[in-house]
Amino acid sequence: MGYNESVFAAFKLNPLVSGQIDVPLNMYVSYDYTLDNVTYTMPNLRLDEHIERCVPSPTVYNPVEWIFNVVDSGLNPGAPTEGVTNVKYNLPTQVASRPVDIKVVSFDPTQLDRVKAISGMVAVELIDVSGYLDTESSCDDPNSAFTPRAWLELGDVDQNVTAATLTSANFNTGLNEGVTLDSFFGQVRENVAYRVSYNLADDNGSIIFDRLEGGSGPRYHLSNFPSYGGGVCAIDMDGNANSQDMIPQYCGDAGTSYASGMTPLEVRTCMECIYGLKTRSVCSRDNFSIKPEGFNIKITDPLNSASISSDANIAAGYFYRFDVNATNHGNGSFTPGYSVWFNSSTPDRNVSLSWEPNGRVVIGCNDITTPLLDFYFANGRIIAQDRNHANVGRYELKMRDSLWTFVDQTPMLHHDNNTNWVAGSDCANGSAVPLYVSGGNYYNNMVGCQISSNHTKLSAPTATYNDYNLIFRPDHFNLSGISMTTGLSHTNSAINNLNAWLYINDINGLTDDERMSLRYSGQVIAEENENNNSLSNFVADCYAEPINLSVNLVFPADVNTTMSPFVYRLQELNTTAPLIWRDTNATITNPTTAASFPIVTIPQDSFLKNRNGLVDANLSINFGRNTNMAVNPITLGLQNLQAGCQTVADCSSVAHGNSNHTPDANLTTNSTVTFLYGRTHASRQRYAVPADAPYNANIYFESFCFGNEGGNACNKNVLPNGLNSRRVDDTRWFWNENHDIADDGAVGIVLQRGGANTAADIVDATDNPIGNPSTTTLDYDSSRGFPYKTTMENGASPWLIYNESDPTATRNEFQVEFDNQGGWTGKHETNTTTKSTGGVNTNRRIMW
Repeated sequence: MGYNESVFAAFKLNPLVSGQIDVPLNMYVSYDYTLDNVTYTMPNLRLDEHIERCVPSPTVYNPVEWIFNVVDSGLNPGAPTEGVTNVKYNLPTQVASRPVDIKVVSFDPTQLDRVKAISGMVAVELIDVSGYLDTESSCDDPNSAFTPRAWLELGDVDQNVTAATLTSANFNTGLNEGVTLDSFFGQVRENVAYRVSYNLADDNGSIIFDRLEGGSGPRYHLSNFPSYGGGVCAIDMDGNANSQDMIPQYCGDAGTSYASGMTPLEVRTCMECIYGLKTRSVCSRDNFSIKPEGFNIKITDPLNSASISSDANIAAGYFYRFDVNATNHGNGSFTPGYSVWFNSSTPDRNVSLSWEPNGRVVIGCNDITTPLLDFYFANGRIIAQDRNHANVGRYELKMRDSLWTFVDQTPMLHHDNNTNWVAGSDCANGSAVPLYVSGGNYYNNMVGCQISSNHTKLSAPTATYNDYNLIFRPDHFNLSGISMTTGLSHTNSAINNLNAWLYINDINGLTDDERMSLRYSGQVIAEENENNNSLSNFVADCYAEPINLSVNLVFPADVNTTMSPFVYRLQELNTTAPLIWRDTNATITNPTTAASFPIVTIPQDSFLKNRNGLVDANLSINFGRNTNMAVNPITLGLQNLQAGCQTVADCSSVAHGNSNHTPDANLTTNSTVTFLYGRTHASRQRYAVPADAPYNANIYFESFCFGNEGGNACNKNVLPNGLNSRRVDDTRWFWNENHDIADDGAVGIVLQRGGANTAADIVDATDNPIGNPSTTTLDYDSSRGFPYKTTMENGASPWLIYNESDPTATRNEFQVEFDNQGGWTGKHETNTTTKSTGGVNTNRRIMW
């Protein structure tokens, strides 16, 4: 090498399959060099560390000009006149398998922009210019060609011409039999050029031929072929590497008659035999791109291969299969050579999910970004690559590549004068590919610079490729964090409990204590499929939808819901004040046994923006408490809690092998819950003063069960103590021995009617007695003498207050009498309701 000369090697890794590639490339180079007759070895030099890699970038296309050039026939109609200097060199963007109309034009070797007629035969092939970062290196490299050679006549021994035309009519016939349009233009490349080659005769001129016409088509004789005669072909012609392929065998040229001439196919065979022995090549003065027609995207559900239409509802986070062809202009199949990455770092080549709400009110959305998806095309195809998107909303899936044709969009790199170049880009805006009209207007035939998934293929068979309008919907709702409890502390789980119970209680007033209820507490979450994350756009004024909460309900047909209305109360929670931001209630109408009975609808605006796709709530259900009449126990079967969209069609999607997948959720509860009409109750108390001191009164927690009160029949089996339930002093009421005052309600303050609950009261009592029964101790100050009768009251929990004579009562009451006349006015027994619980089952009810 001379001073300042260099050598470089180029390589390209072209994956043959699509998919994610994550393999480290540790590459080393070893080489020898000789300096002053001494050879030196440089072993194991690591790329990037010891040898810097060239940075790929669009380089100036600067081929060495010579006597041939390839030009576009639309810009240069007809055969150029010898001597003209205004031939236009622009080569527009081509499309795979699209017909072309180009010319090989000959120029004067002494003035390379002046057309000069010539005779001879030339080969035209396409080369990949980007193989090296140097134009001439790519042009000289025999391996840069990626097509077969097409052979053209430029006059013969009798006539010189200025140009030879290559159109679709030249393929697979005559000199190019076996060379098809698809084999020549069927592959795509970002940066290509035509290479024109010709085999030399002894005088360094082109081999000249004599064309003879006859009834069997043209025949050829070679006019200046003397030194090739006894040689060996440059390539293996017969596929047998062990045999010598001699030039005379493939270039039979005896005589001068028509009958002894070579057929066009024989001429081609001969030219291929000697190609490379004495051959000169020159590249076109313009480079260009060959691009695919468009992107044909097919999305399917991987579970059943069901096609997703271009306007579809699909599930967030669910992986769909993508198969994409970068198509050709002919039959629409994939185009070899298109191997590229689509990723977020290349804005001019991307697959985007463009946020397009299309008129929907979306002022509440949390995420309105347009994500970019990564894909890899391997030789014109994406095969079975799975992708998903983990949010809800309307998006338009668009695939665009404006980068592939960059060499035709940067003409300033080599369009260097106005005489031989048309100003501007060599492709049009957009992605349109018009039907090619041979001899037509250059601009009318020009194709769009872009490759697009929103494209109409006009050539037969016609096709329309579409962007996808996709509405992502919740994959599922999650109820797993919801508890189902009874009791004031919400620690008594009713899930998988066939003996759960609670007291009937009014809960539908804002001042009511809704804690005494069957309560579902927790979050209803709209989630995506991959990681079960909540959907930040499933919020009000975005893409939330009203949700029904339903139950698999077994409801007794004989319950009088007019007397005991079935009610709910919904408290919706936030993380900021007020924590209960909405509190609603209503009567549940027409309850009946059903596999999915709706309890409440959670409206769209319940999904607060800051909660990112979830509702946090307490849903309490109970029966309204009729204070005019006690009712028998009501037992419900509650098999599961269900969540689903109020309008099924607003949430359904194509996913999980189902064309109507819904995000419905089920929380299995497997519960049997009994609602009891309760009260606190103490029998009438008589005390002998001072013999019976301390003057204790036992207050019991009781449940009603008698006859058909309330419409449904008494079933003692469903009482907390079942058939072992015991009465105190009334055949209609049973002691609830399972009552826990902390969880089920208390006796409350005990005081004399009209008293102030102070020591000044005539009869004072200990407040808030505990236990079951709860025992309060009375203290009579004897100021009113003996016998003294009075009424005591206790402010029990609201669901435990019942006064048969006064439906408006706010306290329960019991009668007491103090007497010092030597004992009871009736028979005094120590084992009675006055003193202990021992006689609960046997005491006769005493009516005063």
